[in-house]
Amino acid sequence: VVLEGLLALVFTIHQDYDLEMWKYNRELKRNVGDSRAHVHIPGRSARLMGVDVHINSMGFREKEPGAKTGMRIAVFGDSFTLGWGVEEANTYVRRLEQLLREECGLAVEVFNFGVGNYNSIQVAEAIRRQASAVHPDLILYGFYWNDAEPVQEEADGIWEKSLYLSAFWRKVKMRVFSRPEGFLSYYGSLYEGAGWNSFALSLEEIRLATQETGAELAVALLP
Repeated sequence: VVLEGLLALVFTIHQDYDLEMWKYNRELKRNVGDSRAHVHIPGRSARLMGVDVHINSMGFREKEPGAKTGMRIAVFGDSFTLGWGVEEANTYVRRLEQLLREECGLAVEVFNFGVGNYNSIQVAEAIRRQASAVHPDLILYGFYWNDAEPVQEEADGIWEKSLYLSAFWRKVKMRVFSRPEGFLSYYGSLYEGAGWNSFALSLEEIRLATQETGAELAVALLP
């Protein structure tokens, strides 16, 4: 009990990436029985990494779709697309919308379907299940190099989602005991052999899922 109280105090004062991700899972996500594995809970809000994150009624960040008045872009991806630690107005999704409107003179809306920890398999399923909600003309996939990783299982037990002790132990296991071969070797192996074949198949699924919506597909390579 004392250790749990100390951890809660430390990680309330000190902003730790892994513990903030744990809070994100606890406050804003729920597990589902399809390839997405986990989705946002509509209407929930939390303060994470020092910024407010609000999930709208359709399960994505902030912007609610209204009547379609111009071109629409739906952006899918992981925490970089969601805008982890970034105010909503400064995410690349919202900056893209501003750029297209103010500098290109386009009547365009851009919607943020990013979900933390999504890989390419989950993005394909999210496009298939959620893109039609905004009737996009273009789907933009924000690709990051760890998108070839296997689907990450989120903690779902009552103790795992409630106790700082559980979250801290998960952090220790991930940082100290996992991937002894090193991160460079681990991520490099994702793009070889069976890992590459699985990733290539998921990209084809993204293409097919986009085709089903009738939208065009573009990919942003995130540095």
